[in-house]
Amino acid sequence: MSERKFEDSIEIQASPEAVWKAITEGSEIAKWFAPIVRFKPGAGGEIYLSWGPGAEGTAPIVDWEEGKRYSWIEGEGSERPKIVEFSIEAKDSSTTTLRLVQSGFLHGGKFDDEFETTGSGWRTFLAMLKYNAENFAGAVAAHVWTMRIVPVPTPEAWARVRQALELSEAADGAPLRAKIGPVTVEGTILRTPKAGYVCSKVTSAGDSLLAFFVE
Repeated sequence: MSERKFEDSIEIQASPEAVWKAITEGSEIAKWFAPIVRFKPGAGGEIYLSWGPGAEGTAPIVDWEEGKRYSWIEGEGSERPKIVEFSIEAKDSSTTTLRLVQSGFLHGGKFDDEFETTGSGWRTFLAMLKYNAENFAGAVAAHVWTMRIVPVPTPEAWARVRQALELSEAADGAPLRAKIGPVTVEGTILRTPKAGYVCSKVTSAGDSLLAFFVE
């Protein structure tokens, strides 16, 4: 069975050096990806990512080209490993294109959901990366993450989340208004690639980020 790969690119209003730090320094990666990150740079290095027990792992780093690109391998030695590659290209001194490619996906059947879920997740994470690189590079940040597993189909889970949060209809650029407990948060939706995935700026909380992943 042939393989396919997910590809996406974003333009970031930041220098190549700043974008490189955003994807290779643990404290910077933790702002937009996993809340717990350990990163050992260079070929032969590794990245450790954790969203909590049962959602963590370590991957070796390969194909390292300082300041330009690198990859990590998920499931090294398995029958179907996946390779995640980041590469950057300077458009000018203050604008950088970041490209992400993840390969190792099969076609058809049960693999379609995996491919779509991974793609939607990456698009949301990349929106978070772009926002942080443009606004909070080098700043101290706290990444708060909570996750629950519920025994219902994904569309129903997302409908429940929206209802519980009193979340308005999600669309790129739309105003955000949601209620988390007694607190009303307001801001702007930056990117929502698919129902259940939302990256938003919360102006009522110091322009911090609020993201949802229902998958």
